[in-house]
Amino acid sequence: MSLEPAKSAPLRPEFGLTMHLELMRDKGVDFPLLSEPESVRTLRVWQCRYRTLAPVRQFGFLQGMEIATYPDETLDLIAGLHDLRYLRILHMPKIVDLSPLAKLKRLVTVSLSTLPSWDASSKRTVVRSIAH
Repeated sequence: MSLEPAKSAPLRPEFGLTMHLELMRDKGVDFPLLSEPESVRTLRVWQCRYRTLAPVRQFGFLQGMEIATYPDETLDLIAGLHDLRYLRILHMPKIVDLSPLAKLKRLVTVSLSTLPSWDASSKRTVVRSIAH
């Protein structure tokens, strides 16, 4: 885990971010809790083994987030991140409904994709639209 100033290549520099938290291939099952979560503006959770990403709710001022392998069954925990402008999720096998994203009024960029191995094995991800 690293918590570093945004000058070290934040996800989206045009947002003037202050802190970037990067969690890469963490083998722990629990998402780490921070003493000052309000300072985090961008977050990258990449191929970690967390049971849930529910603790991202602690990042009330989060503006950018990238996740590789989303473990939860719903996007509801992201819906409360009202400052979120950029969201990228790679591999979300349990998600069937995108409607929680409609609550993110400041969201400008969304990228949702599957792992390349899913394409090769002809697996499908079927989801309900953001707008019903």
